[in-house]
Amino acid sequence: VCDVSGSMFDTIETGQTKLESAKEAAKMVVDTTETWSKSNEESNSIGVVQFSDDAISLCQPHIDYKYIKECISNMEDGGGTNIYTGIDAGIEQLKAVSSENKVMILMTDGQDSADQLTRESAEVAAKNNIKIYTIGFGADVNETLLTEIAESTGGEYRFADTNNMMGIIGSFMYAQQASNASVLTEIEDTV
Repeated sequence: VCDVSGSMFDTIETGQTKLESAKEAAKMVVDTTETWSKSNEESNSIGVVQFSDDAISLCQPHIDYKYIKECISNMEDGGGTNIYTGIDAGIEQLKAVSSENKVMILMTDGQDSADQLTRESAEVAAKNNIKIYTIGFGADVNETLLTEIAESTGGEYRFADTNNMMGIIGSFMYAQQASNASVLTEIEDTV
């Protein structure tokens, strides 16, 4: 579930926009999920939702990983930031999935325009056994809200340093691995 509001078009030090960086990292997660699925003989489906003022489901959860990456490539920016619309669309996608592990990765860089509705949407996700892992972009991100969303559903909040592509990818990979296994240890350091 990806924020595509106008501020996601801001350019970062890598020369990419925040949205371009998010797309690149998301595609790497799709590749990793495909590899994980093949090596464990599983079918881990992925859906894609973009949101700004409203949410659009770009693809329902399935295992056509090439198509999923095309949907990620087609995300476009513009509009405000109504996080609850993205969460609601993600919930609708995941309700139809029969799996014990239902995980939503929510990425946003801005201030939410409807905090209370967003909190209520997170409660609905929790009632539907959906864990939300939140990834915050930019210095103005509302870390308090994103932490509340994640913790209320059993997920976690991570900050993605938009000047460091590996940090963004690492946040995605952490969310993916944490949803599939127990994290035994965690360390942050410079590589």
